[in-house]
Amino acid sequence: MAVTVTTIEVSSAACPPALRAGMAVAGAAQRVWAIGNLQLLEQPLFGFFCSTKCPGEIILRTYDLAVAIREAGVPMIGGFHTPMEKRVFRTATARHTAPGHVPRAQHRTDAPAG
Repeated sequence: MAVTVTTIEVSSAACPPALRAGMAVAGAAQRVWAIGNLQLLEQPLFGFFCSTKCPGEIILRTYDLAVAIREAGVPMIGGFHTPMEKRVFRTATARHTAPGHVPRAQHRTDAPAG
């Protein structure tokens, strides 16, 4: 299955306004690469980040939140590196649109390989 990588220039009219604004605030590069449905960037996103250590009550409440987010079809963005983040990712993607993934190397300025 071929994957289409889209290059988004911040100066381009095709760049979603929320992405342009976020990149300006972060002082990020003027170009990013994306895979998937870029229209998701035009909707409000839910950011999810979690510590590696959480009390049991918080874990149960977070699992309930992940189910609610999945049922509502809310796009989500996060790193999904900690065990709880991975669990939320699996729960949120069980039946609906996959959330965004922020890789660890967020400051890349070179073109993606192959």
